[in-house]
Amino acid sequence: MEARELKTYNLDKGINARLIPSEKFKTNLLSLCFNIPLERETITFASLLGQVLKSGCAKYPTITDVSKRLEQLYGAAQSFSTRKKGNSLELIFSYNFVAERYVGEDTLRGAAELMRNMIFEPYLEDGAFSAEYVSREKENLRRAIESLINDKKEYAQAKCVENMFRGDPYGIFDYGYVEDLDKINEKNLYEYYLDVINNSRADIFFSGPMDEEAALGVIKSEIGSRLAPRDAEYAKTFAAKERGGVLRVTEPVQASQSKLCMGLTCRCTDIYALLLATSIFGGSPVSKLFLNVREKLSLAYYAAARVETKKKFMLISSGIETDKFDEAFNEIMAQLECMKTGKIDDFETEAAKKYMKTAYDAVKDNQRGVEDFYLSKIIEGSSVTIDEQLQGILNVSKEDVVRAARGIELDTVFFLKGEMK
Repeated sequence: MEARELKTYNLDKGINARLIPSEKFKTNLLSLCFNIPLERETITFASLLGQVLKSGCAKYPTITDVSKRLEQLYGAAQSFSTRKKGNSLELIFSYNFVAERYVGEDTLRGAAELMRNMIFEPYLEDGAFSAEYVSREKENLRRAIESLINDKKEYAQAKCVENMFRGDPYGIFDYGYVEDLDKINEKNLYEYYLDVINNSRADIFFSGPMDEEAALGVIKSEIGSRLAPRDAEYAKTFAAKERGGVLRVTEPVQASQSKLCMGLTCRCTDIYALLLATSIFGGSPVSKLFLNVREKLSLAYYAAARVETKKKFMLISSGIETDKFDEAFNEIMAQLECMKTGKIDDFETEAAKKYMKTAYDAVKDNQRGVEDFYLSKIIEGSSVTIDEQLQGILNVSKEDVVRAARGIELDTVFFLKGEMK
């Protein structure tokens, strides 16, 4: 991809088209993203909305009808999802399809027309969503939320974040809440839908092989024309607040293995140094946590760290034997202390940089990865490209890493304690 691959065109107030031309792919990805504040009161509505919309529209009223149309578009794929980005929630409607040049047909127009049908011309009954569709998707969402406990790793991470960010929108669970489902019906969900499409900041992404002028024309006519101007800004994100102490939460669970998750605040203005520090500490198969906590000392089945730069916090996740809690916890903290005191070998820094280069190259090889990277940057107000961010990381020195590590402090410890009867 070119160094400046993202091209932005303002279609109207609060509405932008984002083109990412690339000859690397044989497919196109078309996405409409609505940016809304992350709120406890509406998160379940947001999670449910996409599932109801994908069930059918006025022109294609059933899932079967939609599937047939997707097949006619050479096996195009449709996805509706939500993504938490700082204090924002993105509602994303996407279509992935073969590029026009490979089939000799205007596949973009076909996909854009289907997107227009599905989002702006939903299947309605008596001026609201179908009661049957809403009821069915509520039950599907209920099962999805309740089944989270079956994935102990994901559950522990979600609970650690929830506890660390009590009173902060970021602590809200992405899927929503079972207790909110009963108050949602076909009428108030439709009212929420109207509020989202009429008032939320909107970004239309299109990536892959393209004639830029022609693509912009289709996007304007099929999608942009259905979006009225709106007074909307991207939801603001604030860094994690420091607690002034460590919150410790233990939750018992019927399982043979325990999960130890730790949330840490990061007082660091050098994002590149923080990203590299995280990789050295626990972000790769050659990290301190992996090589020491898991491999050398066998204190964990897995141990890894990731950082959320928008909220300035780190999440450490590990799977351990219940009776190894103290040993695992102490060794994780010991490895963090090594980072802070500069006990970092040159090979660890170089290995982390190589790993991150591979990771960023993988992002560039994935259309959704590219889209997600730029969507995050747009929300942050940054114009940095993928290559520029990678180069910034590769330029980080060991001293920069140590300074970043010294700003990392433990905030929350969540222990999902396995107990077998």
